[in-house]
Amino acid sequence: MIKNGLQKLYEKKYLEALKIFTQLIKKDNKNTNALYCLANVYYELNDLKKSLIYYEKSLINFPNSEIILNNYALALQGIGNIQKAKKIFENLIKLNPNNIKSYFGLFKLDESSFSNTRYDYLKSLDKKNNLSLEDKSLINFIFSRFEKNNKDIVKEIYYLEKAHEYWFNFKKNYNLKSLTFY
Repeated sequence: MIKNGLQKLYEKKYLEALKIFTQLIKKDNKNTNALYCLANVYYELNDLKKSLIYYEKSLINFPNSEIILNNYALALQGIGNIQKAKKIFENLIKLNPNNIKSYFGLFKLDESSFSNTRYDYLKSLDKKNNLSLEDKSLINFIFSRFEKNNKDIVKEIYYLEKAHEYWFNFKKNYNLKSLTFY
């Protein structure tokens, strides 16, 4: 049943996924996978308060789960609880200094507090070949904004183009279908 719900979530059939995960929670209200998926469904439906409730329930069983904490911070950011979201992203970076999504989340919250040390660390991570296309895209977006703040338009555009190229390739099948459609 959970696979069916995940498929509906993947297909962006959120109301169908909601029905499936709600049924799973009724059967077992401690099913962490269903709780987490339900949180994601509510996030996609833009019901951030319900989303937060289910992320919090998921965190009871997996308090150090990077993906749950990251999504929880994004939902907190969405309701305007910036300080708590910022603290979670900071803690995630301490937990895993290679968690690119946490750097990106922190950067989006407050570009001005993003230190040169963090920028240099991301530069060193960018040189590694084992990063996903998504991570490379996020890093290059940060670099582009950093260069924009330094008023170096040539570097800004260079990194922005790389960010878009990596993102396009990360979602290549979807993007190619969109191009064909349009």
